Amino acid sequence: MFKYKVRMDIRMRKKNGEYTRILYQAMVFELNEDGSVLRSFGAHTDIGHLKMERKPSLSFIGFDGEPSYTNVQINEVLIPIKETLSKREKQILILIMNGMLNKEIAEHLHISKETVDKHRKNMLEKNNCKNSNELIAKAIKKGWI
Repeated sequence: MFKYKVRMDIRMRKKNGEYTRILYQAMVFELNEDGSVLRSFGAHTDIGHLKMERKPSLSFIGFDGEPSYTNVQINEVLIPIKETLSKREKQILILIMNGMLNKEIAEHLHISKETVDKHRKNMLEKNNCKNSNELIAKAIKKGWI
């Protein structure tokens, strides 16, 4: 399972022309072999009675001890960026996000553990990250995955 849920709120116009705020929460719970989403769960809640005048907000809420990233600047996230991860690196990073160890990733992708180690090291170096948590946070914030 993913260790994050996405939470965002937006202003939406109702059929009668009035505006309200909608809270959207979603979590991915199944991926296919190439890391694409197969199943997710999302919920929409009208929060207009709680919040009307503030800007939209976007947050990534961590589970199982993972850090949370609240009130992420939406404009920064939506700016198109240059891809820095290869297709294989994205696959590996998604499996890391799902809590898999390098040995498990190697078995899942039918490659050697040393190849996974090398990909992981390369991803950290070329993105100037000290650890996998920092890399995951950067990948989410930049929209790489």
